Amino acid sequence: MRKKLNLPKDKKIIAYVGKLTTMGKSKGVELLLEAFVKVLNDCPQAFLLLVGINKDEVVNIKQKFDKFGVKSKFYKLILHVNYEKIIDYEKSSDVLVMSYPNTKH
Repeated sequence: MRKKLNLPKDKKIIAYVGKLTTMGKSKGVELLLEAFVKVLNDCPQAFLLLVGINKDEVVNIKQKFDKFGVKSKFYKLILHVNYEKIIDYEKSSDVLVMSYPNTKH
């Protein structure tokens, strides 16, 4: 599955599937990026996979990775995909992260 999706076979993949915001509020993905830096320090074989982001969010995310000194070989950004394909990305991952805003939602 990883070969099919062009994902690294030798990495521990941490995946987040979804948008960066919901109901106009941040879903905390920025905190995931910050936490990933710490994970990467302790686990250099870690790899962050963000699936389902909007095209207009890519530049902002890449800037945050640059700010934290995370090179592109440690992450992959996948734009919105059909929900049927999402399961392939989830199956290819070692860890799945769910993040929601701190609201009654």
